[in-house]
Amino acid sequence: MKKTNRTTLRNLCIVAGCALIVGALALLILSVASRSLYRFRCAEYVSAIGATLPPVENAVPEPGRNNTMPVLPVEGVDFVALLELPAFQTRLPVCNQWGSPEKYPCRFTGSAYDGTLIVGVQEHLFPAAEQLYVGDLLTLTDMTGNRFSYRIANIEIHENVEAETLQDTDHPLTLFVKHSFSSKYTVLRLDVAL
Repeated sequence: MKKTNRTTLRNLCIVAGCALIVGALALLILSVASRSLYRFRCAEYVSAIGATLPPVENAVPEPGRNNTMPVLPVEGVDFVALLELPAFQTRLPVCNQWGSPEKYPCRFTGSAYDGTLIVGVQEHLFPAAEQLYVGDLLTLTDMTGNRFSYRIANIEIHENVEAETLQDTDHPLTLFVKHSFSSKYTVLRLDVAL
């Protein structure tokens, strides 16, 4: 009787273990598929924004300027800018409001106009974060065609980020990237490229 109970228990553990492995694989496949979908959707948003953008002109942040960034609605999502990393041929739309950084970069707070902009994004949309260096160029083009050019001034790694950690009056743009499989963030502090 005891041998039968042990065999039954062992078989139940094997079945439960297999079910957990299958469940974990299903979650992994779902995660990879959703990340691919988000990258594909970002490319569609970039294309739609690019088709409506007026001619691009260089701009610089101006303290005291009206900091309201115009939005462009695309399929029910309000975007304020295109974020570009020319060296990596990466273009991403920046959503007006914080909420879904796993789907597209989102404005956390601030404005490009007055040099207070903070943008957050997930690493699967911005994989170049691990390959960036101080001095690399990044541009941000608003919905009226103003292109702001920045150079990375500082790269920081944080265990977590809070509004106080991200606020920085010395750099007009802060970009933070959530690492995919850890609790770490790469925080890029950027200065105006001259």
